[in-house]
Amino acid sequence: KLGSTQQHKELLLDLTMRNNLTNETQEVASDLVSKYPRNFFGWRVLSVATANTPEGRSKAVAELRKLDPYNPQLPK
Repeated sequence: KLGSTQQHKELLLDLTMRNNLTNETQEVASDLVSKYPRNFFGWRVLSVATANTPEGRSKAVAELRKLDPYNPQLPK
């Protein structure tokens, strides 16, 4: 069933992004990181999602820094 595992949720998230479904992308990414809080892809999407609030994007960047503190490509 699509969306039943972490990998399926990532595929669904990719699909929503490719089809410019901003609200659905936000919803799927939020669900993904709530169930799998160490999922880098979900936090990365939330850090740039236009449907996300500035506070939500800042929180996502903070989580990304916790997961990968030495990554120079993360936004400041």
